[in-house]
Amino acid sequence: FMDSNLDKYLAFIKTAEYGSISKSAESLNYSQSAVSKMIIGKRPGISLFKRVKYGVALTDDAKQILPYAQNMISEYIGLNKRFLDKKEQKISYFEAFFCFFVLNFALPLLFGWSAV
Repeated sequence: FMDSNLDKYLAFIKTAEYGSISKSAESLNYSQSAVSKMIIGKRPGISLFKRVKYGVALTDDAKQILPYAQNMISEYIGLNKRFLDKKEQKISYFEAFFCFFVLNFALPLLFGWSAV
């Protein structure tokens, strides 16, 4: 259903929602170590989560990034629905390119993940 960058965004969003890597992993049917690897950014100076007494909490950087990640997942799902619904008119090339570009290049650079 999703490519690897989308999986990373979803893991980030679910971990933020639950405040727990293990609960996020369980909800996504991944191992805890797989989710941990997905949410660890490789860009120096950017950390998405900090350890707290009973799990993890968003850093200030992650609080700013979270709405963009949520929006991109929502847009991706919406685009898929438009493609799958034969009665809807097809989306424009611009919409498809914009979504592809942001998901695969812009946000990965922000997170420090390698682009596709």
